[in-house]
Amino acid sequence: MMGRQKSEIPNSNFETKSNLEIEHSKPAFAAFAPFDRLNLFRISSFGLRIFLPLFLVGCMSEPQHPATTQPATVMKPLATTQPAYWYDQPALATADSADFQKLWDACEDVARDFLFKLDRIDYRAGVLTTVPMASAQWLEPWRRDARTLYDVEESSLATIRRSIRFEFEKQADDTWQVAPKVLVERQTIAEQRITSVVLYRQVFSPAVSPRFRPSGSHEADVGIQLPARYWYPLRRDTEFERAIAQAVQKKLH
Repeated sequence: MMGRQKSEIPNSNFETKSNLEIEHSKPAFAAFAPFDRLNLFRISSFGLRIFLPLFLVGCMSEPQHPATTQPATVMKPLATTQPAYWYDQPALATADSADFQKLWDACEDVARDFLFKLDRIDYRAGVLTTVPMASAQWLEPWRRDARTLYDVEESSLATIRRSIRFEFEKQADDTWQVAPKVLVERQTIAEQRITSVVLYRQVFSPAVSPRFRPSGSHEADVGIQLPARYWYPLRRDTEFERAIAQAVQKKLH
């Protein structure tokens, strides 16, 4: 028994000593590692809160576009919704000729070449217009009124139409100048309130009888009365205007 105890005591002492040596062999900062990581995270987050706003303010020190500084509820100017606003903008392409009638005939031929029908023929006012025509889609490659890829995509996803307006003006040297202007418009169909399943088919079509016509809309609820279908101007098609002017000038030679 005594031999066993003597043999066991040195073993326990050796185990205790080895455990102490293991504890002393660990790095001194191991116990504080979680604390250091936490402090590092706090310091970095505090620095971001201070310096990031200063950096953003420095990047936005230049004057900003008015649309980015106004509330979303601000109404846009109503002048842009009228065709006269866009027709009053200066022309970017023109064609010239010393013969008024020859220039007029060339404009009519060019309008027909682009598959437009003539509408207003006013020699006295010097205005020649066409009937609005739905713009070409991606499955109509033979039409040339949609000049860019964006125009084709736009007319394929929405109902877009274009109309040409020729404005003739006499110059100081007794020659005549014509300025083609192309107005781009988009069709809008007002939403209709659906109060029953049987009205689903009449959402985008007029009701056969006024009795089945739903009343009320989002616009009517705020006092705005809109027609069921209407067109509103988007912009002027400058690329198409240049193409028309070049075609007219080419016919004159």
